[in-house]
Amino acid sequence: MQSVKAIDIMFSLFIYFQLIVPIVIGTISVNYVHQLNDFIGSYERGSVLNCATECAQIPDCTCVRLSINGSDVCEPLLTEMDANGLNHTDFVYFAMILPNFTQENLALKKPATQSSVFEVNGISYTADRAVDGSQNIETFKLPYLSQTKDGNEADSFPWWQVDLKREYIVSMVKILNRKNPADRLHDFEVRVGHKSITTDYNNVQFNSNGLCGGHKGAGIESGQMVTIKCEPCPLAGRFVTIQIVKNCDDCREKDKNILNLAEVEVYGSPLLVNEKKEEKDSKGKGKGQKKASSAEDDDSTDGKDD
Repeated sequence: MQSVKAIDIMFSLFIYFQLIVPIVIGTISVNYVHQLNDFIGSYERGSVLNCATECAQIPDCTCVRLSINGSDVCEPLLTEMDANGLNHTDFVYFAMILPNFTQENLALKKPATQSSVFEVNGISYTADRAVDGSQNIETFKLPYLSQTKDGNEADSFPWWQVDLKREYIVSMVKILNRKNPADRLHDFEVRVGHKSITTDYNNVQFNSNGLCGGHKGAGIESGQMVTIKCEPCPLAGRFVTIQIVKNCDDCREKDKNILNLAEVEVYGSPLLVNEKKEEKDSKGKGKGQKKASSAEDDDSTDGKDD
């Protein structure tokens, strides 16, 4: 019995040192590591390594999933796929360790929009107030909050979106709730992807981008910072959207939806494909500058000869 446990521990260490440490681009993080021992007990160890290696060779593979029902299925999940919307039964997931994961808030001061803007006493509660870096949770205190329209003008499915200005692999979104009434932040979805939401979705649920996560019902406290992790896989995209998708059964305002956001933070990593493209473009510009410089030298020489 002890020898079996020792083998499992050795294999776990092997996974760590053979996969997590050396492979930079396609590194696999066992972020569902609690499933590992049960998983490897009923599955060929080599299959885990083979699937991880397959993902490591694909630049935009963010996650792999392996079947645990004996069907021997290994699926590398690409950034274009909504892995979180798949049927997760009979699979174990291994997510990417994000290369160059940044601790900075990717949403800070980035362009933001929302389905509508609440205005009162000359104050506009615009979308940018949720990415201004302030931790203010008071509705009537500077620098105020983000809020969609109230009353009869309220949207059925109000939304808010930030444009990260380039594509990232997003692993986590943090949302700071306002002070009471705190239950206005309810039944929402957080989506990440390449498509920008529009006012066409003010009264329709938006599902064009991958589902990072969300929250059902009320229950988020006043001034609480909620962390939504993109699980089981991180998602690639330029746009991060928060949308209320149904009326609240246990809220005070059951017949209308108003989206209030004190602050939104986004964390992740630059998409490797973009980084390589930018590096290539940068090298191309450098070569162009050298050629231009060389031509100028030739022109200068010609002038001297004359």
